[in-house]
Amino acid sequence: MEGLPKQLSDVSVEIITLKEFHDKYRHLMEDNHFFDLSKPVKHTKIYYMSHYAYGALFLPKIQQRSEQSCYFYLDDAKFIIIEEHDWMKGLLNQIANEKNNIELTKPIQVLLMIIEKMIYSQEKYLYEIEEKLDQQEESMLNNDGEYQPDLDHEFHKYGRDLLAFKRYYQQLSEFCDLLDEYFQEIVKPISRKKLQYLSLYAKRLKDDALDLREYVMQLREIYNADVSNKQNRTMQILTVVTTVFAPLTLLTGWYGMNFKHIPELEPPISYPILIMVVIGIVIFEVYMIKKKKWLN
Repeated sequence: MEGLPKQLSDVSVEIITLKEFHDKYRHLMEDNHFFDLSKPVKHTKIYYMSHYAYGALFLPKIQQRSEQSCYFYLDDAKFIIIEEHDWMKGLLNQIANEKNNIELTKPIQVLLMIIEKMIYSQEKYLYEIEEKLDQQEESMLNNDGEYQPDLDHEFHKYGRDLLAFKRYYQQLSEFCDLLDEYFQEIVKPISRKKLQYLSLYAKRLKDDALDLREYVMQLREIYNADVSNKQNRTMQILTVVTTVFAPLTLLTGWYGMNFKHIPELEPPISYPILIMVVIGIVIFEVYMIKKKKWLN
């Protein structure tokens, strides 16, 4: 493919479309394996055959970035990347610019560099989420349980992204383990050590993603508990106010009835007595509310 760095072309690395692969290299794969290449890619995976390997590389949709994917074919002589877009082409150009002095002798070395780049390049987004969660926790403490409409949605989005990170790094770790197990004869000892290190590093990042996801769940529970407590406090105040005015409402309704003869209203002292009764009821209710500690 035009634009591929020379040091990659020298070790028989190609980036082509599925149609081009069919026209040039269809004979290299068994029928059922070739048909796998037409299926949508949702996982990073590798399958080892007797004289070749094939698989897929997948970057999930995280942090509002579109997902990326490609298939690949690998044997002792060539490494063929099959994609319809330019994701892997751009990634290989980045690798070539960063490691322009590296000496490549086997196609599998290019695959190792791609896996290394995929592991390291996404790590920063994981720690960006951690930083945002710390800021969100500080904001929650400062707001004293104030309801923030978008916060629950934010927690849900973080949890979904971290689950995608967990799967992403788990697949990369398993990918490295399979390469280490089945490709010992073509992976140099120093490359095997690098492969084992990448596998452990991917596992650590997977564990970090799981820890952060648990942190998100804890923050979400704390936030929901704070909002619930504030709502309960509001309902408690409304209940107390309703309780205070219920007897007064009864008196108002009782003596507001349109009867011609209500004997206790005829004496001149009736109104002052009613006021004293109302005051007494309010004092008694306030006393009982404080005694029961309804507003504490």
